[in-house]
Amino acid sequence: MAGVADDELAALRARAYGPDADIDADPEALARLRQLERIEDGEEESPEEPGHALGGTRARVVPDARRSPHGHARPEAGDPTARPGRREGPGEPSRDRDGSERPPHPQGLILASRVRAGWIASLIAVAAVATTLTAWSLPFGVRDDQHHDARMAVVEGAASPDLIRRLGAAEVGTVRAFGEYHGLEVFATQYCLHVVLNRERGPMFTDCAGGGLSPIVDVYVPATGAPGYTSARSDYPQELTRHVPDGAVIRFERRGDAVLVDEGDIPGAR
Repeated sequence: MAGVADDELAALRARAYGPDADIDADPEALARLRQLERIEDGEEESPEEPGHALGGTRARVVPDARRSPHGHARPEAGDPTARPGRREGPGEPSRDRDGSERPPHPQGLILASRVRAGWIASLIAVAAVATTLTAWSLPFGVRDDQHHDARMAVVEGAASPDLIRRLGAAEVGTVRAFGEYHGLEVFATQYCLHVVLNRERGPMFTDCAGGGLSPIVDVYVPATGAPGYTSARSDYPQELTRHVPDGAVIRFERRGDAVLVDEGDIPGAR
């Protein structure tokens, strides 16, 4: 290949490997460059060769002393059209004419980013599945952010006029009912939390808090057979004493529209 083809190849190489490379924006020029390079390397016949034009036998390729033992052309020193780095092995950085390394192809960077993104997404998915399995393995009433023994919500229900007076509420609309916990009825007014053992006459535990603090009520349930238990037995619901026969401290804490319940041992009772 000589003459016009050599000049064309030199011009295309300058557009591909020179400092002002712009051949990526010209697909036809890029395809022509690849064709001329294959012709130069003996991988394709030139349309201008007589053997190709006349339909005869393909011209014999004479080995060039400039070529390496593997058949790749060695660029001559000072040749501005030489393409150093074109035949580098996989993973090896290519080099510019001044010998400096060119950065790896963006496609490799994109692939690495996608691999990292997929790896991170898989970790997030595993964490979500683990959290879900942990939540559903807990008994009902413990499925909340701090693993309380129960979480009570506001329920429908009106307090009797007598109970409203005992709670110190001005009217029915200011009393909120949270239902029962093993026979203990839980109510709340604006700033106070009330735990009632017996709605009509039994003891009632109350705590009030302001300034953004949460009202907390601790109910001490004596163990069966403990001193004073017999006389106070009628004050505690049977459902509660069956639930904690060895006694317990049951804490009720109001948090917004919910009451959190926690059970613990009575200090020194066991």
